[in-house]
Amino acid sequence: MPPSCGHRKGQARERLPFGYFRVAPETMKILIVESNVQMRALIRRVIAGLAEVIEECGDAADIAQRTATAADWALISLAPQQAVGGTATERIKSLNAATRIVWLVDCEDDETCEAGRRAGVYACVSKEKLLALRHLLSGNSETPDAV
Repeated sequence: MPPSCGHRKGQARERLPFGYFRVAPETMKILIVESNVQMRALIRRVIAGLAEVIEECGDAADIAQRTATAADWALISLAPQQAVGGTATERIKSLNAATRIVWLVDCEDDETCEAGRRAGVYACVSKEKLLALRHLLSGNSETPDAV
């Protein structure tokens, strides 16, 4: 059974595939984990209007100071040969197992996405296809693998 989506009392929600629920934008919280300030700004622009709160942090060490404990989604940017994505994923999952994590990858390869699935990542999205991220967060993708 998939984890719950972090539904909080009083939130409007809609059922998604695999037992997940979409949280209404007026109550959704998203955490962006990306070291590059310009890339964080781009991601924020792409997902604008999809959440009530969008928090940003530069690395895994910064997560505990953010709203990771209440985030519905965590968007973690992965750079080639970095363990930061795994560290950030573990830290977020330890704070709130219900947070759906999306890895933003430079290159979508089966090995990286499979490692993400083993770590409990909801989906992998290429940084070259950020509009797919917007569709995923808004519930317009039929499955996590559709992005």
